[in-house]
Amino acid sequence: MRFFMASILGGALALVGCGGDSGSGGGGSGGSGQSPVITMLEWDTEANCTVGVESDYTITVTANDPETPAQDLTYDGSVTGCRGEIDDVTSTVVCPNAAPYAGTVVVVDDDGNSSSTVSFRIGVCDQDKSCTTEPDTCSSF
Repeated sequence: MRFFMASILGGALALVGCGGDSGSGGGGSGGSGQSPVITMLEWDTEANCTVGVESDYTITVTANDPETPAQDLTYDGSVTGCRGEIDDVTSTVVCPNAAPYAGTVVVVDDDGNSSSTVSFRIGVCDQDKSCTTEPDTCSSF
């Protein structure tokens, strides 16, 4: 019975906390503050793109974080079936242009806060395409 009561009291203390926290609240350890937000993705390939022939796609990620300078944001993404990574504001991937290709990207700030993952689809020989996250036009491709 003593063990049972000690467990209940210990659990209650863990939920309530011990005081002495003079901070203003916020996020957990290593991730305080606001997360970055991806607002738009753009992609383009060469004008002479040919179905079934590899080509470079330039992908541009527009993201913002009110607490983190743009140069301190980290980009992480890929396009399935294509070579190369999305690892900066502007990245290049090489796709074989045999089918549409699904991609994802996430942005992380220097506090470890990450944006929502944005999914998008590159069509065969897509030129001058873009999508936004508000309203969400990325998931409709």
